[in-house]
Amino acid sequence: MSGQNLQPRRAEEALQALVSLEQAVIANQHTLQRQRNKANFIMKTVLVVLGCLALLNVHFMHVLTQEFRTMVQDMVAMYEHFGRVADRMDSMTTHVEDMRQNIQLMPVMEAQMQAMSGSIHAMQANMSDMTTDVTLMEQRIGAINQDVGVMSQRFRRMNVHVAGMQRHVAAMSEVVL
Repeated sequence: MSGQNLQPRRAEEALQALVSLEQAVIANQHTLQRQRNKANFIMKTVLVVLGCLALLNVHFMHVLTQEFRTMVQDMVAMYEHFGRVADRMDSMTTHVEDMRQNIQLMPVMEAQMQAMSGSIHAMQANMSDMTTDVTLMEQRIGAINQDVGVMSQRFRRMNVHVAGMQRHVAAMSEVVL
């Protein structure tokens, strides 16, 4: 009789242990589900932040490109202005030469006019050098503009790769769920 009494008690203890184990497993499943949900939320948040940063990067590249275009236009306008100044200097040189011939009888004024003529020739040479420099600057700015275009294309490609990464991370998060 004691053997029969012992078996139901053991069966009852085993059943009780199984019920406790089942409750612990259910509690662990709930904890695991909360952690998965938290990890998925963090991954989605990181992807959204990366997407926003990529868009911000594209915006800044666009603004930078616009600024370079404006700078090139201003440089071209300045180059044209220097060309007009050089033409006016040529005209002034001609007029100074005419004035020199007209005032040869006045030695003091003639010396002053020769000094002015020399200064104007120096200015004309400087303007010619500036015109050359502006042309070189325009070429360099054109090269910079091309480089900015290349950079913009690379950022576009990077954005495509980031979007691909987002899809892969979303696929991975579905596997985790």
